[in-house]
Amino acid sequence: MKQVIKKSVEELFNIKSEPELSRPDPKFGDYATNVAMQLAKKLGKNPREIAEAIAEKLRQNQDFTEVSVAGPGFINIRLSDPALIRQVYTRPNRQRDGQQIVIETNNPNTFKPMHIGHAYNATLADTMANLLAVSGADVKRVSYHGDVGAHVGKSMWALLRYCDGDASKLDEIPVDQRNDFMGKMYVEGAKAAKEDEAAKAEIDELSKQSFTREDPVYARVYDTITKWSFDQIDAVVARLGNVPIENRYLESVADVRGVETVKQHVPDVFVESDGALIFEGSKHGSFDNAFV
Repeated sequence: MKQVIKKSVEELFNIKSEPELSRPDPKFGDYATNVAMQLAKKLGKNPREIAEAIAEKLRQNQDFTEVSVAGPGFINIRLSDPALIRQVYTRPNRQRDGQQIVIETNNPNTFKPMHIGHAYNATLADTMANLLAVSGADVKRVSYHGDVGAHVGKSMWALLRYCDGDASKLDEIPVDQRNDFMGKMYVEGAKAAKEDEAAKAEIDELSKQSFTREDPVYARVYDTITKWSFDQIDAVVARLGNVPIENRYLESVADVRGVETVKQHVPDVFVESDGALIFEGSKHGSFDNAFV
């Protein structure tokens, strides 16, 4: 950009210059230069007049979507999207060289179809990871998924009724209908848990079984739906064009170690609240989150 400004000044006034660029308030533009004020004394002209001439010249460049003059002679420049992208890739800011950063991408629970919020989080996380990588960081993309607990119990309540002792019935469901099927099973279980006390008691027990999976039919259904869940997650992420994750962490694997780690850091990191152990994120600009 400096070269473009230098060339414009030389063509207009037949004089060499060394433009300086600064970053103004974003509402004014992406860059600003006071080159007109630097030249005013040499040219014996009003800096605002010089700035207007330079701005008019710069407006002919398709890399600039807006060029305006402010105050005594500041020139504000807004770049086109292609020009901004070229800057990122041809002259990246390497301030994060040597840093290793872990980005948690999208974390949909198993046993339920993904929704637009998951896709948004996946896209946002991938964008952040790409920007950090361009700035020099060694970025590790990971995901964490809830594959045990209450939501599994609700789905399993409906799934076991559907299978009626024969887990192979799931094999009859076409691939393109699996997401809708998972959603339907979860909705049925959630409705039963809310409206039927006997069903809720069964669901609570099935939720506990998600940690052990000792019953063979339960285990077969659980494994099948878990695979379907990750198949659809991987398909959506690929369709979005995101970089694949390096590691996928599951609550069923991290549960015991995670609980021990949380308890070891009470009360310096986590505190007790209504029978749960929480991190008081509200004190750090986020939100309170229960860990145990």
